[in-house]
Amino acid sequence: MKKTAGAVSACWWRSSNLIMRHTRCSMQGAVVAAARVRTMSALATAVHDLRPRVLAACTGGHALQTISSKEHLEKPAQNDHWAAVNQQAATARSWPSHPLGLPERLALVENLLERNASGLLRESTALCELFRWLIQKPGLFAPSSDGTGQCAVVVTDGVIQYALYEAAALLLRGYVVTLMAPNGLALETLQEIACDFPPQLLQVSGMAPLASPPSAVRAIRFVGLDPPALWVEEGPPADCGTYITHGYTGAVAAPLRLVRSDLTMLEQSCHSTYAFNDQINDVAALLSTAHSSDTDTLPGLPLPRWARSAYDRGMEDVQKLLDLLWAFREPFETEGPSQETLTIASLLPVPKHFMISSGVSEIPEDIVKAAMVAALSPFNEPMVLHTVGMDARSLRLDPLHGLFRLLQSGNYGFEWHVHHHDSNRDCIEWLRSHAHAAKQFSAHHQIVHGPTLAFFGSHRGIMADVRKLSVSVGVVAWTRLFQGEVVEQLRRWTGLGVFQAPATEREVVARTISACLRDVKSAAIL
Repeated sequence: MKKTAGAVSACWWRSSNLIMRHTRCSMQGAVVAAARVRTMSALATAVHDLRPRVLAACTGGHALQTISSKEHLEKPAQNDHWAAVNQQAATARSWPSHPLGLPERLALVENLLERNASGLLRESTALCELFRWLIQKPGLFAPSSDGTGQCAVVVTDGVIQYALYEAAALLLRGYVVTLMAPNGLALETLQEIACDFPPQLLQVSGMAPLASPPSAVRAIRFVGLDPPALWVEEGPPADCGTYITHGYTGAVAAPLRLVRSDLTMLEQSCHSTYAFNDQINDVAALLSTAHSSDTDTLPGLPLPRWARSAYDRGMEDVQKLLDLLWAFREPFETEGPSQETLTIASLLPVPKHFMISSGVSEIPEDIVKAAMVAALSPFNEPMVLHTVGMDARSLRLDPLHGLFRLLQSGNYGFEWHVHHHDSNRDCIEWLRSHAHAAKQFSAHHQIVHGPTLAFFGSHRGIMADVRKLSVSVGVVAWTRLFQGEVVEQLRRWTGLGVFQAPATEREVVARTISACLRDVKSAAIL
């Protein structure tokens, strides 16, 4: 990273007085005490090489230019092009494995991107470079794949460059992709670009009735236009993202989705530990220390992760995610649209909301671990906790009462806000109102790419309604935060900020970042 980017970062990251950082390497058998030193952590050392490649591949900072006319978009679809999508999906499901290896997928994508007559986006080139680095450099990080037989659709009103970027990211992850555009120049351009690609992997079609996509469509992207209003009532596909003029909404972060950590290597590598204060240890004590009773391992061998206690797993999850958050805390300066323009990309915290519903006898592990991470996070971010349908007596009993008191204390890094709702409907209405305010904040700054807020919970009666908010206000709903490996957890924790200013006015970027982080904090607790 350039020296100037380091100067910018000094303006907006707080110093942490909460912890004394200790780094432990079991191979050397030594403990080194240092404040926020990452050299002994294999994960943080690997992130040092990963971070600039991920941030360079993030989109943003460009005006969306369409080549379609408005009248084409307003005409209803005359043909049901979902038949072609269903046929493509059925073919993909029949594959025992993906027909292309990782290098062949990369070659296919590079060929696709080079065919765009208007030129390559800087981010598209960086996306391919990131994937090439993941293939060629074995280590803690590897290319991620969503498996075989997954079908995706990219719908655009004529924003060709970004539509190809999204298609490229999906193809690299193993999806088969259909590009949809209205009749006219946009459709003709895409057909010319993809004319001799195998339709089993990539095809182009006219607009289909978007209000009723088939169940085979697992992921859908809207580039330059909004999703159908009908989805506000019926719910969108599981993985839905929208790229419009004020930013990117939905559970989408293309570069991070290409990356996964190697769990086996991660378990065997040097790792960081933290010396928690008494208050954080009190929160950690809410995790069970009981091991699985069904464990059958050989004497002297460590327990597999699934058999270890919730406390042991939780402490490991917290330390790994903290490593990534601290490693990604500094922004990355990259090329702007011109030599006179400075562009800086950075991961930013997404406002996070958690839920506890009636009938819960134990505090969810996700909330306990999230409280620990937020207290030690470099972002100094508030969190929001919702209780739904819980009676007053339950709220006055420990451990809930004690946890709420600590989380709302404003001390030791705990800065949570707790809201009590009588019913699911009350909770949804609160979220809808809050998310509208958060969306206005995103539109005002025109820099934040990611969900307006992330909601974590497992109550089926609420989660279906929360997912409907993804269309109207950009809310993303997850069952859990700490699910999968650590890169996926980082993606759920953060969004992307892209900042631009004249190259001679770097201090403007620093002030903008500081204002953005301050407003992100305010938006989380409106």
